Amino acid sequence: MTARSAATAETVVDDLAGGVERMVRWHDATDLLAELGTTAVVQMAPGRATADLFRTAHPDVPVVSLGDSSFADSLVRAQRLASRA
Repeated sequence: MTARSAATAETVVDDLAGGVERMVRWHDATDLLAELGTTAVVQMAPGRATADLFRTAHPDVPVVSLGDSSFADSLVRAQRLASRA
């Protein structure tokens, strides 16, 4: 929700709860991840909206969405990303 890194369990819970009732700053969050040196992104199913947003904003960072294909195929793709990082 805040597009800031959450360092404590309390902060994570507050941010998740707040994201239900307020606008979430997804673009700012993807920028923060890139600034922190993210080398790959894996989006858990269902959906791929966040993966698509990240891919558009930061095309140099590999992105895997587990909803793109079968779980087994997605797992292989995610493992390949992890081995490159």
